[in-house]
Amino acid sequence: MEDKTLDCLIVGAGIAGISAAIYLSRSSLSFKIVDKGAPGGKLNNIHLIKNYPGFASVTGPELSASLLNQLKANNIKVDYAEVFGVRKDNGLFTVMTDMGEMKASNIIVGTGMSFPGTSMENEKLFYGRGLSYCATCDGPLYKGKDVAVIGKSNRAINEALYLSSICKTVYFICPEALSDESIKEKENIILIEHANPVSVNGDVSVSSLDISVNDQNKRIEVDAVFPLLKEVPTLAFLGDLIESNRGFAKVDSNCCSKTSGLYVIGDAVDKTLKQAINAASEGAIAATSIIAAVNKTKRD
Repeated sequence: MEDKTLDCLIVGAGIAGISAAIYLSRSSLSFKIVDKGAPGGKLNNIHLIKNYPGFASVTGPELSASLLNQLKANNIKVDYAEVFGVRKDNGLFTVMTDMGEMKASNIIVGTGMSFPGTSMENEKLFYGRGLSYCATCDGPLYKGKDVAVIGKSNRAINEALYLSSICKTVYFICPEALSDESIKEKENIILIEHANPVSVNGDVSVSSLDISVNDQNKRIEVDAVFPLLKEVPTLAFLGDLIESNRGFAKVDSNCCSKTSGLYVIGDAVDKTLKQAINAASEGAIAATSIIAAVNKTKRD
C-alpha cells in the first residue's frame, strides 16, 4: 500500500484523527490518515449536537461534513483501509491492513469504541431516533421528559445522574442489585433492579421500553432510551503495544502509550469524559508532540 516510511500514520478519521491530520498538515512531516468507514466516525450517527463550541446547534452529519471540507481545503485525503495488526521493529512501526502494509515512525490511533448494545428488539431500528449511547451528547434533547438508562457501570450511573438534572424522570434499569447510593438518593430517578431490556418501541421515535423484571414483563413510557451496558474500545489490533484498563488505552499527558511513538486519542482512551471537544484536543496534542519529537530528531 505504501513503500515510503511516513513520519506519522493516523488510524481513524473521526474528529480526533481529523484534528491530528489538520495539525500535521501545517508541518513538514509526511503522514497519511486511514479509516475503514466514512470520515467523521460516530458523528455521522448523532442526531443533534448543542455543546460544541462555535455551533449553537448542529447535526452530527453536518459537523462531519464541515470536517471533511476542512480536510479537502488542506489537501488531506482519507485512505480507506481496515487495520488488523501493528508491530514495532527497530523503532519503526509496520501497520497491516486489508490494503497492504504501511510503515511509519509514529502512529496516532483514534479508532474510538463500538457499542455492541443489548439483545433487546428494535435497538438498531431506533438508533438516532430516541435511542442513544451517549446521554451527555443527546440528553439535552429530552429536557423535562421521561427517559431510561440501561446499565450498571460507573459510566451508566454518572449518565443517569446527569440526566436527572435535566429530565423529568429517569428510569435506571439495572440487571443486578445496585449498591451505589447516589442513584437511590435522587428523587426523580426510579431504580428498577434485576431487570433486563426486552424491546424498545415506537412509531417514528421511541415511545416506550419493555423490560423483564424477575421474569415478569413491564412497559415503561419514555421518550428516550440509553443502553449503556457495554463499551468496547476498538484497540485489539494493537495487542500488547499498549497498557489498558478494561481495554481502554492508558496514555500520558501527550497522549502517548507505553510504546514510544504510539499515541492513542479519542474515545478509546481510558478517561472520564468522552466528548467530541476533548477528542479534537487530543488529536492536536498528539500531533504537536510528534512534530516536536521528529523535528528534534532531525536537528540532532
